[in-house]
Amino acid sequence: MNFAKYENRIRYPQQPRKPNTPVLSLDTSKNMEQFAAYQILVERYTKDLAAYVYARNEYDANECALQEMFWDDAFENLGIDRKHPKAPMLRTIAWENGHPTGYSEVWYWLNELVDLIR
Repeated sequence: MNFAKYENRIRYPQQPRKPNTPVLSLDTSKNMEQFAAYQILVERYTKDLAAYVYARNEYDANECALQEMFWDDAFENLGIDRKHPKAPMLRTIAWENGHPTGYSEVWYWLNELVDLIR
């Protein structure tokens, strides 16, 4: 199996940093200037955060689609019917044991466990 086709090509988004709250001074005019600048930073942060959430949702949706493509290909390659009553259990066990290392390890566990449902 070619595991490279299951790699997410979308770049993982960088989360924006929340601006620091200004330190108050005894000079109230200085405080007003600081709060006006802080308000601009917070508005920019809010927009950046919304863009981050959107990009993160796109990344996650693509990741889920790639995982489903992997499962479709793997089950087809092994000749397993996805409607088999024990297919979800096989998928769970293979994923739990293999996914920290990557799809190749999940594939290894599928190959090891497939005889249990045939």
